Amino acid sequence: MSGVPYTFATQTSSIPLSQLDVNFSTPATLGNTTVSLGNTVTNIGNLTLTNPTLTNLNTPTMASTAYPAFSAYLSGSQQNITSSVTTVLQANSKEYDTAGCYNNTSSSATLNGISVPAWSFAPNIAGYYQVNMEINGNCTSGSFAFFTIYKNGSEFKRGFVANYSSGNFSQICGGTSALIYLNGTSDYITAYGAITGTSPNFYFSSNGSWSYFQAAFVRST
Repeated sequence: MSGVPYTFATQTSSIPLSQLDVNFSTPATLGNTTVSLGNTVTNIGNLTLTNPTLTNLNTPTMASTAYPAFSAYLSGSQQNITSSVTTVLQANSKEYDTAGCYNNTSSSATLNGISVPAWSFAPNIAGYYQVNMEINGNCTSGSFAFFTIYKNGSEFKRGFVANYSSGNFSQICGGTSALIYLNGTSDYITAYGAITGTSPNFYFSSNGSWSYFQAAFVRST
């Protein structure tokens, strides 16, 4: 009796990767090919990431710094001066003084640990400062006037100069501005003016528009 051919059914089975735990540290024979992978593959499956939860986070805060700036002017009455004598502007009324660095009194004062002469500005932060000053002057007749910024008691930046070889003037306005470095520990600035004439004075205003002195921090070193 001749043989009866048999047909063997084939079946394919699948194993989820998450259940696969194969050690390839020793060579594995797949069919007729020997493969050596040398690493352990364990539980290969889907990787799920969830949104992380962040705790103990503080809201950032910015440190506030009162950078020095001031504006002051002569008020109340005119400031009588001596002809041809360089005289400090007595800017006695403050519009603002952000760090308390301007001395608007007739005596030296200690401000922020710094000795500040009368009518002077001594900032407590080192840097470059924009400085402005203007003086409205009066006299019954005159021939010469100038206005200047002093630093540490010496003339530093001179401004407007009026020099009349002939003729007179009864009112003169002038000033100057400059970018000045101040060291934040001992440097100070003061506004001065001089008028050569009869009965000269620095004139005042009630709103700060005449005879004023200002400075403001621009940048550090």
